[in-house]
Amino acid sequence: MNFRDFKVGTKILILIALLLVFLASTAVIGINSMSKLNDSNDVMYQYEFMGISHVKEANINLISAARALRNAAMMAEFQNVDNYVQSFSRYIDTCIKDLQAALPLFRQQRDKDMISSLIRDLE
Repeated sequence: MNFRDFKVGTKILILIALLLVFLASTAVIGINSMSKLNDSNDVMYQYEFMGISHVKEANINLISAARALRNAAMMAEFQNVDNYVQSFSRYIDTCIKDLQAALPLFRQQRDKDMISSLIRDLE
């Protein structure tokens, strides 16, 4: 039996069936790949982005600590200086806590060493 021997309607039906099988297999491969990509994105968010978020918060606290220290240096009244020094200490403590929270979220040893070094310098 040759393909040329089939009626036109049968040929069209066979070609549509082959096309549907091709499209279904393409859809299954696409969905599977998207699932793997979604899993990778979840892991990246959980570790890298959350770690970067903690480092960002530590950076903001470090800038605030520098501002408090600069304001304390510019003050003439000793009563207000104590408030700025206390703010400086509070910002540094918060910065250290943020960096300690970020430390386990990074994967590369180089990043962990840099954060550990910064924590030691701030303490």
